Amino acid sequence: ALLGLWISRYFGDEEAEQLARTTIRTYQADMLAAAGGFGGLWQAAAFLAAPQVEVALIGTPAERAPLERVVARFPLPFAAIAPAEHGEGLPVLEGRPGGGTAYVCVGHACDLPTRDPEVLAGQLERLPR
Repeated sequence: ALLGLWISRYFGDEEAEQLARTTIRTYQADMLAAAGGFGGLWQAAAFLAAPQVEVALIGTPAERAPLERVVARFPLPFAAIAPAEHGEGLPVLEGRPGGGTAYVCVGHACDLPTRDPEVLAGQLERLPR
């Protein structure tokens, strides 16, 4: 279930998310009966309840480095973090210019792109928890 959710988050695969939801629903009674077990399914259930957060960092490794240091300061357990040199390959990256630019999105609605680490820190601080 958890792998399906990550595939869904990174690649926009709705079928993978639906399969994860079905798996959790199927084992829901067992999860509640043995709350100390089923760790992966509990993690998947928490993932589904969490806001859909994506952080794209586009540019060369040197351009991304100051932004990556900022992202590393924040606990983002269910965020899809996508560092890349070019804006291609994943839905969150498609068509976005690089040059050391960060994009913070919640539920597919993105803040203004930034190259400023302090602005990025402010955007990450405002994310729903």
